[in-house]
Order: sequence, then C-alpha cells, then structure tokens
Amino acid sequence: MNHTIKYSLVLLTLTWVSCDDQIYPTLEDKDPILVIDAFIDNKSSEQQITISKTQPYFDETRIVGVDDAIVQVSYGSPATTVTFTHTEDGVYTYPAGFGQVGDDFVLTVSGEGETFTATSRMNRVPVIDSVTFTYDTFSGFGEEEEFYLGEFWSTDPVGEGDTYWIKAYKNTEFLSQPSEINLAYDAAFGSGNGDGTPFIQPIRQAVNSFGDDDAEFESPYADGDSLYVEIYSISNEAFEYLQILISNTNIPGGFGALFAGPLSNTYGNIQNTDESSTEEALGFFSVSAVEANGKKLDVSQVPKEE
Repeated sequence: MNHTIKYSLVLLTLTWVSCDDQIYPTLEDKDPILVIDAFIDNKSSEQQITISKTQPYFDETRIVGVDDAIVQVSYGSPATTVTFTHTEDGVYTYPAGFGQVGDDFVLTVSGEGETFTATSRMNRVPVIDSVTFTYDTFSGFGEEEEFYLGEFWSTDPVGEGDTYWIKAYKNTEFLSQPSEINLAYDAAFGSGNGDGTPFIQPIRQAVNSFGDDDAEFESPYADGDSLYVEIYSISNEAFEYLQILISNTNIPGGFGALFAGPLSNTYGNIQNTDESSTEEALGFFSVSAVEANGKKLDVSQVPKEE
C-alpha cells in the first residue's frame, strides 16, 4: 500500500477515535442583547411584534420576553402612528394590517432607558394568477412511486430589484422549516435575472415539502390536501437578512456539521437613536404587501401523462 495512503488512513482513524472524547468548552458570558422581530404586512389579520433578550448558548430555558416596552409604528404622509399592545410574554399586537404600497414606515421601540428605531417601505407585489397540481412518478429502490406536486403561477412586474418571500401552507399549516423558506429576487434567485418574467420553476415548486431527509418518500400532496400560497414583498435588505438567517439555521447534521460555518448573531436594521450608547439590538423590521391564492387537490382533475 502506498505510504501516503497508509498515513492518511491512520490519521483518519485517529480522528474518528478522538471524536469519542467529550469537550466542555468555557464560553464567555455576554450581556443580553435586545431582539426585535417585527415583520408586519397589510393583511386584515392581527399583526405581531416580538421583543426578547438573547440567552447564553447552552441556556435551555424559554425565551425571555420584554414586557415593558412602548412599541409604535408610523406610516404614510402625513404620518399616522399606531401603538402595539402588549398581550403576552414579549408579544405586542395590533388588530390588523395598515398602510398601502409606497408608504414609508418607521418602527420605534422604547424601554429600559433606550430607544431603537428602524425604517421600511411597503413595496409592490404581483398577483398570484393560479395554484395548480401536476402528477409525476419517481423510481426508487426498484419501485415506482406516484406523487403530486403543487405549484403557483405569478409574474414579476417590469423593473429590476423586486424581492419577495413566498410562504406556503399545506392544509393551513405553514411550511416553516429553514429549508422551506422560499425567497425570490425578481422572478429568480438573484439580481440580473428574471425581471418582468414568470417566476422560475424551482421557486414555483418550492411550495412542496418532502419531509425529513431520513423519512420514506411521500407525495407532497394527496387527494383532498390544500395548498395556499402567499407572496410578500420585502426590501432588498430584508432579502439579504433572511438569506443570512437561513445559512445560520439550516445546518447539516452528522459529519457534515463539522464543516458548517460558525453560528453568529444576525444583525438587522434596528438602530439605537443614541449614537453614544453601547446598547445594541438584533432583529429586523419589515413591512410587506401580500397577494395570495390557493387550491385543493382533486386527483380526478389532474391529468396523468402516458
């Protein structure tokens, strides 16, 4: 056997053996940082802003909410100001969405002697023309599996720079896993592509969930299942923030986790109004216009290709 190969095998063996050793790192304690999660929209449903504090990495207690803040959002010209009401641990709500496309919004959060602010604009959003289902087959392990895929159809408006968050609900349940976050820049994945065109197929079909990687293959949708799709307009800054959030949370398990990048705080667009203060805040403020459409799967109405 080649000496280089023998040395590599020995080194690999020692690496695997050493993986059995338990490591107890000493992590430096940091003062808690304010976290503001403020994604609101123009839907008629209740709007929610969550304010909490960061925790040490190994602290498994529940999130510590901030309950004594004053939370306000101003929008339009002349400006209208609404105040969010504290309803439960760290949660502040307003009965329904407000504002219209083109409005500028300002979030102000005051508490513990500090005031934080952020701005966002409600951008345009395209109509979802329809939601459809298609039939296909998959050959695996010697057997042919049938499945149904959901898909939405929409066209990005002309003019570069529109960014979106597409949310999907299967039987009213939001597909919320990090791997299921579906973002689009114009009608594709990045700038310079897809302006003024229908959304590309990978984005249209990202409304399908295939479950856990280790689970047996199942059709994303079965007869009688419903698919409801929403498109949220978001700023380019929110698009980039969500991309970073995905990379920090959608981490592979097992051996692949060894090569994943280190976790870090994801800073957003929240700023302290006092430039001399050392107090910071994490999180993001975003406002969206929303368009939606949905459909229930009736397999008798879906053609099967011969």
